[in-house]
Amino acid sequence: MIERFWRGVLILSVSEEGWKTAEDIREKIEKEFEVPVIHSSYNPKILENYWDCIDLVIFIMALEGSIRISCRFAKSKDKDPAVISIDDRSKFVIPILGGHWGSNDAAEDISRLIGSPAVITTASELQGIPSVERIASFIIAKVENPQELAKVNGAIVRGEKVCLNGIDLNLGDHFIKGDDCKYVISIGKAKGEHVIFLRPLNVAVGIGSKREVNVEGVWKELSARVKEMNIQDRVKVIGSVREEFKEIAHKLKAEFKVFSLEELKGFSSPCITPSGEKLKSLGVPGVSEAIALTLGGKSSRLILRKVKVGNYATLSFATIEGD
Repeated sequence: MIERFWRGVLILSVSEEGWKTAEDIREKIEKEFEVPVIHSSYNPKILENYWDCIDLVIFIMALEGSIRISCRFAKSKDKDPAVISIDDRSKFVIPILGGHWGSNDAAEDISRLIGSPAVITTASELQGIPSVERIASFIIAKVENPQELAKVNGAIVRGEKVCLNGIDLNLGDHFIKGDDCKYVISIGKAKGEHVIFLRPLNVAVGIGSKREVNVEGVWKELSARVKEMNIQDRVKVIGSVREEFKEIAHKLKAEFKVFSLEELKGFSSPCITPSGEKLKSLGVPGVSEAIALTLGGKSSRLILRKVKVGNYATLSFATIEGD
């Protein structure tokens, strides 16, 4: 599951021993799953900044402390990140928030990486059945009516048939195609009594690059990420500080916009990854993430946190959700 946490993983530690444990986990996650990972000593401001724009938070501390901190920031199950607690000596891996959004699977992934048991208690996950939230994450979609989540997830846990309407996923015999069910998960109109509506999200891409442009290298990485996320037909606009990447936009039949560093100086978002020293000296908060979020509109959110392409470029993806 962690390989799908494209918005990144935030690891927060407290003690010296916890720092060493966190660094070990960070290195293993980056090597195994190739997703962005940020590790920092615990700071409430850092967590506040990233809470709404990160996929997974890992606390390296006592479970009680992890729960108390999470309670300060938790908002709703459709908005909160997955949250896991691991003790300083990494004896147990415990999901505490977002079991349906992936913390259970992430806990099991980390359990395999570090050889410690994962403690899973969420009912539908114990049955090996994906929840509505998990299905939404599979297709990078927004749950339009989260008030129906409890009812449809309850039906899944009870073993009732749930229809998938307009969703091309093979999830086993528990789910059937169409909308002739009491409970339906749907893209578009459906006639069930309790229907969860999912809206697939279009995507904006930001590309940062050094002066020596490597279009082919960036295209190789970008196309692999697009295929992995199954958004080949949803990339609608690409932006960069380099005109040469217009060629990539043409391949994806997307619009293209060139940005200047001067345009990016006014960009501000607590969600973006801190920029390097050179960009900081120029007053630029970032390039690829800032471009992707600008193109996506005011309600946009990162779905692929900045990833490096060799030592010459960066890529970021954001949703297009308008102003």
